[in-house]
Amino acid sequence: MEKYVSVIGGSHVTVSGMSFLRQSENENPGVVALKLDGEARNLSEKLALSGVNVKLITALGRDVFAEGLKADFDRLGIDYSNSLTLDAPTSAVIELSDDIGELKKEICDYRILRNMDMEFFSSRLDVLNNSQACYVDAKYDFEKLEFLCHNVTCPIFADTVSVKSSLKLKSLLKYVYTLKSNKAELEHLIGYSLVDENNFRAATERLLNAGVKNVFVTCGKDGVWYNNGKEFGHVDADSAIVVNRSGVGSVFNAMLIKGYLEGLSIREIAQMGVKATAEFISKENVTYL
Repeated sequence: MEKYVSVIGGSHVTVSGMSFLRQSENENPGVVALKLDGEARNLSEKLALSGVNVKLITALGRDVFAEGLKADFDRLGIDYSNSLTLDAPTSAVIELSDDIGELKKEICDYRILRNMDMEFFSSRLDVLNNSQACYVDAKYDFEKLEFLCHNVTCPIFADTVSVKSSLKLKSLLKYVYTLKSNKAELEHLIGYSLVDENNFRAATERLLNAGVKNVFVTCGKDGVWYNNGKEFGHVDADSAIVVNRSGVGSVFNAMLIKGYLEGLSIREIAQMGVKATAEFISKENVTYL
C-alpha cells in the first residue's frame, strides 16, 4: 500500500515588487520578481525535499501561472493529480515593498479556491483517509474546515496561520492531531498574553484539554514551546543571520509531519524544526517562476 501525506490548500504565484525609493511616486524604479508560493504549495515542497511522498490537493487554472506551478511540482515529484483544474485564473498575489523591504500593500486573488467546496472534498476523501497524515490549510472558510475535520480520519495537522484564521479553528481543536501556532496567534486564540513559562504551560494545556494531541508554539528568536500532555518544554532558537523569512512556517510544519512519520519524541521534533528553520532563513530559498 502506498504511503503518503496529503496536503490541502492554496498554491499561487506572487508578483513581488520592491521600490528603490522611500517616497512613493507614480512610477517607482525597483525590482519585480515572480515566485511560486502558497501555504500548501510551500509545505509540499519542503516535505518532498525531505523525502516524504506528497499528494497535493489544490486548485489550478489553465494559464501560465498554473503551468509554472505544475512544472515545479513535476520537478519535485509532487503528485497533484487530485487537484481541481478550472477555466479560471490561478491564485495570484501582488506584494509591494519599500526600499528597505518592508511590505506596504498586498493584493490577493484567491477566487479559484472557492470552487474547492464540500462536493469536491467529498470526492477526494478516499485519498485523504488513506494518508499517513493530512495537512489542512486554515485559510479556508469555517464550513469547509468543519467538513474536513468531521470527515478526514487520518491525523490532521494544522497551523493557525494568522490571528484571523486562528479563531476558525477554536471549535475544531478536538479534531486536530498536531497544531502549530505562533505567540501572537495563540494569544488571540486564548485571550491573554504569554509572558513566561507558566503562561505557555497553561495555554498549551488548554489546547490539549480541547482535544489537540500535540501543540507547538513558535516564538521567533525566543525559540519554541511544546506540549503533548506528557512532556512540556522549550527549545532555544539556533542563531542565524536572517536572509529570508518567507515560507519559514512551512519549513517548521514539514518537520512536524516528518518527525511524526519517523516516530520521534515531541522534543526531538521541536529540535528538528528549530534546526531546519535556522538553516532556511539563512539562505535565499525562493523558487522563481
